[in-house]
Amino acid sequence: MRADKARNKEQIIQTAVSMITPWNFEAVSLDEIARESGVTRATVYNHFSSKLELIKEITMPSMDYITSELKAGLDEAEVTLHGLFAILFRTYELHHQGLELASCKGLNDDPDVLASYGEFIGYFWRYMERARPEGYPLGKEESGRLISRIYLPVLNHIHDEKNGISPGEDPRQVRLDRFSRILSGALGICG
Repeated sequence: MRADKARNKEQIIQTAVSMITPWNFEAVSLDEIARESGVTRATVYNHFSSKLELIKEITMPSMDYITSELKAGLDEAEVTLHGLFAILFRTYELHHQGLELASCKGLNDDPDVLASYGEFIGYFWRYMERARPEGYPLGKEESGRLISRIYLPVLNHIHDEKNGISPGEDPRQVRLDRFSRILSGALGICG
């Protein structure tokens, strides 16, 4: 791909990330994205045949990353719940836009997205089982559903939080520890 073509594609993706949320997905058009990107409509359509294809380009790396992290984590000698939380935290740091947009209407019908999501879920459940073989106070399935419902809102809150970090402390580590404590507490797990 030529350098200017690659730059245009990246500009379109970055503009889409800044404009689209799961709640306004249908309201934002490719024409608006083209205008805000500073490219023509034809340029957008040279890269993406539809808005869903553009969103898929943003979300698939997120799904691939979290799945590969879970898979690699299962190869570790000790698989812990804190390790699962650390994987969710790292994925958020690197791919939070893709994670947010993964719930956009229409993506759940795409075969590639469904296959990627299915692979992620398979590794997620295996990780949950290995991380806490003695079980979960809420049960494994309810605990997994709870994690999937709350981890993005909790991370959004923690990511923006500036208070309670002392000079000399690693802000990233403080946020990861808070995230782990909040999720552990929500799951009814102490320590």
